[in-house]
Amino acid sequence: KWGQYLRGPEIYFEILEKCRDKLVPLKEVADIRFGLKTGINEFFYLTDEKITHWGIEKEFLLPLVTSPKEIESIEINPKKIEFSVLYCNADKKELKKAKKIGVLSYIEWGEKQKTKGGRGHKKEGIPFPEVPSVQGRTYWYGIGERKPGHFVVNRFINERFYFPVNKSKSLIGDVAFEGVFHDRKDAEINTALLNSSITFLGVELLGRLNLGEGLLTFYGPDINNLLVPNAGKITTKQKEKILKAFNTLLARPIKP
Repeated sequence: KWGQYLRGPEIYFEILEKCRDKLVPLKEVADIRFGLKTGINEFFYLTDEKITHWGIEKEFLLPLVTSPKEIESIEINPKKIEFSVLYCNADKKELKKAKKIGVLSYIEWGEKQKTKGGRGHKKEGIPFPEVPSVQGRTYWYGIGERKPGHFVVNRFINERFYFPVNKSKSLIGDVAFEGVFHDRKDAEINTALLNSSITFLGVELLGRLNLGEGLLTFYGPDINNLLVPNAGKITTKQKEKILKAFNTLLARPIKP
């Protein structure tokens, strides 16, 4: 990729030369995946009002980030998230037996609904259970087992540089990528290192300037090949110092 060679400042190549053994491609420490695609957002995205109306039980709900604007600080604040997502992978008979009337009633209501066209649906009048994007699932209303990621990778980067930390165990919608570290015990230090100046320099050089006005698109191989500081090369004392500094920044608003 030529971007880093055409736009990279001298200090970037000096870092690569002197610290190559202390840097590692992100793909070697984390798996990157697309944000959640529900298939029928108007059914799966739930407001507090809708949850209350149907009496949907809390065990079938997870907070869902549907816009980068909801992430105002490095650490995701669930109080800033507008929607919850329906997270139910149980058979309707099991729900009825367990007397989970709220979520069962909502699912049965959903079975009678049809697409209205637009909103990502090509055709109008398709019953929700027959929508192609959900039809092949074990249960059309179940998004499957999905563990929340450790961090978020924004697709588009303009005036705010950061890799949000997902301590709230929120799910991320199809507006960004999310990452899961291979070694969970190092997740905290790795998210701190991911938010380092060296990492941001790499993003600036690997990101694609194809949208104008300085906006970067960042995805696919760009993310996987991003060089990040190797936590395995850092002493315990250094890690403690980094985390102490990083933790003071978590709740601070990230401003342009």
